[in-house]
Amino acid sequence: MSSERFDPVRFHYLEVLSRRVDEASGEVRRILQDKLDRARADYEQGLAQAPSVAGKVPTRTPSSAMPLAQLNQYIRSLTQDPGDAEAGRGRDAVDDIKSARRFRDTWSRIAAEKQVNEAFDRGPENAGPLNAHMLVLHSLRLMRDLSPHYLQQFMSQVDSLLWLDQVNQKYTLTDSKPARSSRARK
Repeated sequence: MSSERFDPVRFHYLEVLSRRVDEASGEVRRILQDKLDRARADYEQGLAQAPSVAGKVPTRTPSSAMPLAQLNQYIRSLTQDPGDAEAGRGRDAVDDIKSARRFRDTWSRIAAEKQVNEAFDRGPENAGPLNAHMLVLHSLRLMRDLSPHYLQQFMSQVDSLLWLDQVNQKYTLTDSKPARSSRARK
């Protein structure tokens, strides 16, 4: 493996530092030369410890060992709401930042209320008290008043079921020929 491919950023740093040493004079040159010598020694030590098999790609350290991953994990542990894991929102919700979770929750609440309001507007005007449409609208109204969070969850599940029904109808195979009955042959 060539030395510039081992750590291209550090190699570029060494090149730039070497040029600065050539351009400097006096005490600044001595300080830069010491810095260059230490950086070069560190680079050569790292290069010697690198895999020497040609074509072998160095293995990456696991993400848990990377400093940025450790920092993110630390921040997450400090800012994680204990109620999120208990609420069963899943791993993705826990990984989101609080403002994104609040935005998603607010947006879904507003969307659920909008859907319920649109349903009220489309409801029948002169329906009787036992009309199925009016009973559903009345249930949604009570759900919105008693537990907005439950309404949000309910509307999400209803949307999912409607989507599944639409997909099912789209891909349901219908026979173009009616099934033959056994009586027709007799």
